[in-house]
Amino acid sequence: MSEPAGNLNEAAREIVTLAVPERADELRDLWAKYEPVFEEATDTGSFRLEGGPFSLVLMTPRSMWITWLLTQEAWAAVNCYSTTLVFLQNVPRVMRDHFGAVIQSPDDQAEAESELDRYAQSVDKLCEGIYLSEFRWPSEQAIPSPTRPDDRDGAVVYDLACLTVATMFLHEVHHVIEKTQGMDVEPHDSEYNSDSFAKEFMMSRLEEYSTQSGYSVEKVASKRAIALGIFCFAIMRIVGHNKGSESHPATSKRLRRMLDGLSIPSGDKFWIMMCSLLLSQLRSAGRLPKRVKATSLDDLTWELIDMVEST
Repeated sequence: MSEPAGNLNEAAREIVTLAVPERADELRDLWAKYEPVFEEATDTGSFRLEGGPFSLVLMTPRSMWITWLLTQEAWAAVNCYSTTLVFLQNVPRVMRDHFGAVIQSPDDQAEAESELDRYAQSVDKLCEGIYLSEFRWPSEQAIPSPTRPDDRDGAVVYDLACLTVATMFLHEVHHVIEKTQGMDVEPHDSEYNSDSFAKEFMMSRLEEYSTQSGYSVEKVASKRAIALGIFCFAIMRIVGHNKGSESHPATSKRLRRMLDGLSIPSGDKFWIMMCSLLLSQLRSAGRLPKRVKATSLDDLTWELIDMVEST
């Protein structure tokens, strides 16, 4: 995932335009009206991407490395749990009565969990302030690619990372809009409003993009919804499962609002991704459930969010 040619501000707009090309005219007008300025900020040793006064959106290379690795971690979680989740989806009774035994039983899961842990540990190192010059990527495949890789896994991670970054940028641009308009918004509402702005921008004109690209609306909706989920997963990993503050609401509440209203069918791979992300967080907390009430993956997602809230 490399920056397009030109300065950082042009690169940021191009990343968003590539993510939602059906809204290119709106983006051009939005940039002209509010003049968001993306600038590289001083590295503070943690994730930093913030929009606000003076039309500035401050960001660091560390933050983009973290986002790339978080997408790798998300895909590793899918590789860890997807086969079992598909099985459970097809046998609802087993999901309800034997969830804990089945979710930890595959013989090959140890290797998948090891890979998941490698990515999670690398994210933690970057979030905890390791010097970038001393950081070592967890694998050759984990190094950010300047172009879309040819292999399936690499291409999926590349696409999802770009969509996730676009979601982050849209969120921060909305903070710029609020400041430019002089809006006096309570901090939690500001975060919710910026999440909603990014969500609407990503999801509201899918039919138009489907017509332009030839991809089905369902496929486009699923992929973009997954990026919204990874956006929330990134916040969860960076600031904690349920650590609200004066300036930011609890991540689980933001996740609920982000998922609410998405018209994604019950059997869609989006729900496999969301369950995988939530299970990975419960596993890291030593809280994988032994039993669940759900008999579908969409219901399981909401139940797992409840469990994450209590960790």
